[in-house]
Amino acid sequence: MSALANSAFKAVSKVYKGIVASRLGAVGLKYEDLMIEVDDVEKSLKRIDHETLVAREQRIKRAFDLSVKRKTLPVENQPADPLDHYLAKELELAQKDREERAILNSY
Repeated sequence: MSALANSAFKAVSKVYKGIVASRLGAVGLKYEDLMIEVDDVEKSLKRIDHETLVAREQRIKRAFDLSVKRKTLPVENQPADPLDHYLAKELELAQKDREERAILNSY
C-alpha cells in the first residue's frame, strides 16, 4: 500500500473510532460490551472478576433502558474511554485454549 493510501486509511480510521466511541459513550457502553456471546466470549466472561462482570451487566441494562427511552447519558456520566479493553486478555486465553483442545483432539 502506498504511503498516501496508508495515511488516508489512518485518518479515516481515527475519525471512525471517534464516532464509535462517542456513540458508545452516549449510552454508557464499552466496545467489548457489544461482543456476541459465543463460546470464547462466554468462557472469557467467566474468567474476569465479579465486579467487572457486574459493571458490564449494569452498562448493558442501562444502555437498553436509555435506548427504549430514546435518551442519552449526560457527558459527566459517560465512561472515560469506551474503547478500553477489559476482556481482551481473557478472550485471547479462551481462544488459545480452544485451539489447543482442537489440536489435542485431532490426534
